[in-house]
Amino acid sequence: MRLLGLLLLVCVAAACGDDYATLEPRNPDRAADGLVFTRADGSSYELLDAVATCIPSEQKPGVDIVRLIPPADAEDSHHPPLFMVEALPGVTGDYPLPLHERDDDAGPSDLTLFALDARRKNELSGSVEEGAGKVTVREATCDPEPRLSITIDARLASEIGLPPVRVRGGMATTGR
Repeated sequence: MRLLGLLLLVCVAAACGDDYATLEPRNPDRAADGLVFTRADGSSYELLDAVATCIPSEQKPGVDIVRLIPPADAEDSHHPPLFMVEALPGVTGDYPLPLHERDDDAGPSDLTLFALDARRKNELSGSVEEGAGKVTVREATCDPEPRLSITIDARLASEIGLPPVRVRGGMATTGR
């Protein structure tokens, strides 16, 4: 019986050659396909690249947060990033919108989400009450390097009373 099992194992291993198709990522230069922001009027824009960095929390000394923003070469120094996610390292799972932010005394929130539709001058947040949908955090870490991986299917509400913006897609990065 052992000989039959060994023979079967050898046959299976011999059959596993280069004949099997390999799965290539849809977009091999990025770990995720990016985010699509759709305005109430149906127009849209995309964010395809971002970097993760780890920074000290402003609310609680000794605690780091992972921040996801557009790369430095995509930013205009006179304007804030078009998209920013902050997460506590180790946080994973689904987060329904609106996100619940902690009081400053309690330290940083598990997850914070902000976007700016520069064309409409619309400041958007995942914490505004009218927000809906969810953000899934797959990875948030500073060690051995900053990494943040998220998927979003949500409506971000305006902080200044303008129409909401729908955001769908995923972003996964490594630090720089």
